[in-house]
Amino acid sequence: MSDTDSNDLWEEALAGIPGPDPGMEPFKWGWNGMDGATVWPVGGPGDGWPSHMDQLKAAWGRRPGSRDGDVMGNAEYRPRADEVVVGAFGTAVPDAVVDWFREAFPGATVRVVGGE
Repeated sequence: MSDTDSNDLWEEALAGIPGPDPGMEPFKWGWNGMDGATVWPVGGPGDGWPSHMDQLKAAWGRRPGSRDGDVMGNAEYRPRADEVVVGAFGTAVPDAVVDWFREAFPGATVRVVGGE
């Protein structure tokens, strides 16, 4: 066994890897043809709360569902890079969602990931 503290080895190994952006702002969103884009900030463990189901049911008056043509996804604003990363679940991100983030974060790059 080495005299080197294992914490020192981890610090050295991780020194070149940027940590999480402490100002990162997570969001969830949903879109449908009648109501357009619904976007809300989230917090807490996992992918955040409130859930898509709870928020969209309250906003739309019904449960969201892909069979109804609804599209849902997540996004995060990364202030260190001045960018918003937006993704959808298995489909393209609607233009109305991208436009919402462009208006909310003027000057930031909006990058769409995943989708079709």
